[in-house]
Amino acid sequence: MVLQQGIGINKDAGKAAYWFSRAIAGGNSSAMTNLGTMYIKGTDIEADTIKGLELLERGAGLGNIAALYNLAYMNLMGTAVEKNLKKGFDYAVRAVNAVPKEAIEKDDERTLRNKNSILADAEFLVAACYDDGVGTQPDKALALKYLNLSASHGNTKACMILADMYDNGIGVEKNSEKARELRERAAADGLK
Repeated sequence: MVLQQGIGINKDAGKAAYWFSRAIAGGNSSAMTNLGTMYIKGTDIEADTIKGLELLERGAGLGNIAALYNLAYMNLMGTAVEKNLKKGFDYAVRAVNAVPKEAIEKDDERTLRNKNSILADAEFLVAACYDDGVGTQPDKALALKYLNLSASHGNTKACMILADMYDNGIGVEKNSEKARELRERAAADGLK
């Protein structure tokens, strides 16, 4: 990641790809996800969508939450793959259910914070799918459940949507105090 992003040293995508490849040989799902994303986006290396998707699929197969989320988003939006709403929804649900075990085992706060952010985004995707019936049957109760989970993990958009729902009594009992708390949480986290 340091070479990929140029943190404290000169950015060198070639060296980053080399070290990601070495980590992949050892089964590192994060390296699979990072290099896969570099190939798909053509970020400082020659774009290779097929190779990128293969790496993301391998990372997803190992339960990497970022790989699962990326594949969910790509399938839902039709980015680099043919749009497949059912497949996108399934990847999003798998991402939500992926437990950040390595972060918990290592007690690595930065890794845990990053995975919680991805988890919150995946929960937001699942909520939207249930709300609109995208890739699944509409289910307002499950949409609300995942929206609450997303907000509890720091997704500011989820906080703002919930705040509006509580202000107006849409799908929930009207509660101005709860709406205010949610807006304050979103403001404290910085509306993203």
